[in-house]
Amino acid sequence: MYCKDCGKEINIGDNYCPICGEYQHQVKPIENNIDHCKMAKYVRLCVIAMLLLALISLPYGYYILLRWVVTVTAGYIAYLAYIEKRQLWITIFIFIAIIFNPIVPIYLDRQIWSIINVIVVIFMLFSILFIPAKKRGNNGEK
Repeated sequence: MYCKDCGKEINIGDNYCPICGEYQHQVKPIENNIDHCKMAKYVRLCVIAMLLLALISLPYGYYILLRWVVTVTAGYIAYLAYIEKRQLWITIFIFIAIIFNPIVPIYLDRQIWSIINVIVVIFMLFSILFIPAKKRGNNGEK
């Protein structure tokens, strides 16, 4: 570590430079209090709740939001499956992301969407069991 005023090397943890006496404001690393495993699980559970809620008749805007949320979550789960080297799960969740994508939407009957929603709920539940997010260390590594 170097002094911010004179540029001389100082020991890590020194509050003052031994050469010029300038105070060294040190930024302490903030520990990541977010448990990524729990967060990933809760995100999937929220998506499951949104998919089940979509089985009732709601305004069209809700279904647009659902498309975005499911697409992003399916992409994230596909990424987790990629890390775990689970090819079948990668394929399943990329397919789900394609079906729900809001950019080039696929238009289907409400009954078909209800069936798809239930199937996706089942896959999301299984993904919680079989594709867990890895815990991260203090430096953000998995």
